Amino acid sequence: MEPFKALTVVIAAIMIIANNSVMSQTVFEKETDTIKIYEYSYKIVYQDDYVMDIELDSAFVMDEISGKLSPIFQIFIDDKIIIVRGNLISYSGVPKDCNFFYPLDENNNVILFKNILHIGKVPSSIKCCD
Repeated sequence: MEPFKALTVVIAAIMIIANNSVMSQTVFEKETDTIKIYEYSYKIVYQDDYVMDIELDSAFVMDEISGKLSPIFQIFIDDKIIIVRGNLISYSGVPKDCNFFYPLDENNNVILFKNILHIGKVPSSIKCCD
């Protein structure tokens, strides 16, 4: 009878761990909502090979940004869509699966400079030791 009780406890522990894992994924998905930024709602105020500053003109977009943690931006530029993901300002790496990244504070809020979104380009390849 003792092995059965032990097995029951192990199964219950696995179910609790699995349930917490699913719940944390659901919360993460809610925190990474996508915000679409169309050409009529911004203007590019600075751009070079490494960074781009986008001035957001839309109050709707500004409200969306303030209400979401670590959103993913889809920015429509000249019939292209660039994907911009958040990156904690204290991290030295860049996020995966995106063209650009923007700074996040320690609470995963978007860091804006007035109404300007400062985004950095993700290097397509890193050359080392040439």
